[in-house]
Amino acid sequence: MTTPATDLLTTPALEGATAVLLGERVAYAALDLDPAGVPALYVHGLGSDLTDLADLATLAGVPAALLDLPGFGRSERVDRAHSVARDAAVCCALLDHLGLERALWVGCSYGGHVALRAALDHPARVAGLVLVSSGGLHLEPPVHLAPLFDEHVMAARPPAAVAAACEVLAATKTPATARLTARRVAAHVGLPFEGRVVARDYKAVARSARAALEDDAGRRLHEVEVPVEVVHGALDPLVPLAVAEAAAARLRRATLTTLSGAGHVPWLEAPAPVAARVRRALARLDD
Repeated sequence: MTTPATDLLTTPALEGATAVLLGERVAYAALDLDPAGVPALYVHGLGSDLTDLADLATLAGVPAALLDLPGFGRSERVDRAHSVARDAAVCCALLDHLGLERALWVGCSYGGHVALRAALDHPARVAGLVLVSSGGLHLEPPVHLAPLFDEHVMAARPPAAVAAACEVLAATKTPATARLTARRVAAHVGLPFEGRVVARDYKAVARSARAALEDDAGRRLHEVEVPVEVVHGALDPLVPLAVAEAAAARLRRATLTTLSGAGHVPWLEAPAPVAARVRRALARLDD
């Protein structure tokens, strides 16, 4: 199923776009795909879903696929452990489902970590990477963050605390960052949002975060062979700019773009320059 990017949030048929990938039902959107081409594959962060990347996909204006990672958005909730490697494999399974050989992976926050894992584990499926305030860049995992993602602590966190944690991520407030906060709170407590029933996802957040802290992608950046656009918020409070700068130096074929005034969610704070980097990355694949 394909649809123009501008209709991503308004096409009724898109509500039922799901596929069983690795035994679990996963929601996705496919936008103007051409099986002979190289599309962008957008991968969201923790506590997010594909709708948070809709504006970015629209502005980039290139053939694309987006998905709700297992445990998030409209994808199935399964009571199991999560891993970065499995999420990367699910994304590859979506490419299979759509008849695509490879893609430019656009990973945002945790989604960037997933994209890096794919480049390490499934290099034939990755034409290039755009890493936007990405996870997985630390040489040594930031284990000091683990208490923030304790499953039981997250389950008991009041909505006001969830909202505050979201709001601090954005250095520049926009309607899109406000929507992220509102949807994140709805998903945390399992309330409807924008006319949709939103299932709770705190287990997926906690378990994916713990898995990320145990993953070794950050130590293996030198093994990534494909061209990489590193796009990072200068004021990112979660993954400091210095971490992105050091990671770009360790990657073999990386270009670093720093977005002044942006925090940890540049795809919502400054989607136009991020979209421009997506287009540039696709153009460079033909060089």
